[in-house]
Amino acid sequence: MRIFLIVLLSLVPLISYAQPDRGEVRSGNRAYEKGEVEKAEIEYRRGLEQNPDSFFARYNLGNALYKKGNSQEAEKIVTQVPDSLLNEGARTKIFHNLGNYTLDQKKYSEAIEHYKNSLRINPADMETKANLAYAQKMLKNEQDKQNKDQNKDNKDNKDNKD
Repeated sequence: MRIFLIVLLSLVPLISYAQPDRGEVRSGNRAYEKGEVEKAEIEYRRGLEQNPDSFFARYNLGNALYKKGNSQEAEKIVTQVPDSLLNEGARTKIFHNLGNYTLDQKKYSEAIEHYKNSLRINPADMETKANLAYAQKMLKNEQDKQNKDQNKDNKDNKDNKD
């Protein structure tokens, strides 16, 4: 029993060193759930200071920034997640959120590509399908408006020549 206790106590520092960001991410999650987005952001950033490659700290920080209305910085943070850390489930969430971040910035073509990438991994995701349809509609509306404006300019130029 005594040997078991000694071995266990000697492994605790190794386990806590292996995941130095865990405490900050958990603290950030608790704050986020309470609606304390500013505090959550601070905790997630602390987690990234501890472990710059932390998927959870980066992903959750992106969500906190997006919730604060800073989709541009959220996109920047989440695109820095190393591919080696992503399994299929994480990859589909990343692409879905990147779609949301770029859609919020009115980058419709990019949002469509992110949503398509997410659906390639998880074709049954109805929320992503709905977001894709919305992004496609917004892109079409934008293109129609540009065409209408261009036609108006062409008509104005033709009238001036006459």
